[in-house]
Amino acid sequence: MLIDVTVSALLIDSSTEQPVLLLQERGGERSMPIVIGLAEAGAIAAILEGIPFPRPMTHDLFRSTLHALDARVVRVVITALRDDTFYASLHLEGPSGPVQLDARPSDAIALALRFAATVHVEAALFEACCITPEAPAEDVAHAPIMTVPPGMDADELRKYLENLDTKEFGKYKV
Repeated sequence: MLIDVTVSALLIDSSTEQPVLLLQERGGERSMPIVIGLAEAGAIAAILEGIPFPRPMTHDLFRSTLHALDARVVRVVITALRDDTFYASLHLEGPSGPVQLDARPSDAIALALRFAATVHVEAALFEACCITPEAPAEDVAHAPIMTVPPGMDADELRKYLENLDTKEFGKYKV
């Protein structure tokens, strides 16, 4: 069984300063946090905030490639958590029929947002990893988390993303 989720927030873990993607069950109050990398957080923030870039970013290039091949992302399923790493499958449809690819959840979600595709989590995984609004912070595996400071406008976010140090990218599990 699958739980249908939406991207409810992109947060910063105050203890590790790592980006955390918060997936909320559609029509419910429970959420599931996933620690993601800086580059993927930037790709997700850009699409959520509608921030255009002068040149295609990686996920935009992949979207354009799929469009050129007459294919599209139809859904993402977050399937497992092994050794503190989440796994996902990216479901595509194209001229040759459906295709399923192994993917990092952050990349798959960045693409799903670009295609308005659905995102799901295996029910047992969601149950094991979910948090509720009344859950104390010490019960949350990736807590404490806090929201990204408000007031960052599109130009500030674009400058931040353009100045990311690529040496930092390999430090995070996604």
